[in-house]
Amino acid sequence: MSASYQFIAVEAANYPVIDLCRTLGVSRSGYYEWASQPESSDDLAPRVSQVFWRHSRRYGSRRIAVEL
Repeated sequence: MSASYQFIAVEAANYPVIDLCRTLGVSRSGYYEWASQPESSDDLAPRVSQVFWRHSRRYGSRRIAVEL
């Protein structure tokens, strides 16, 4: 399901969510529930590391959180 929801999130700028959900056979409520969830730490960890190293290891958790 996650792949369908990710596709909808990307294409929502181009097409109505209701049409995308109907085409992919997923419920709108399921999509909106998925979209309202915070990012998992697995997806976030590489981004945190990238910001940390981009700023020469000087950014702490507060600055990284603001940038993300």
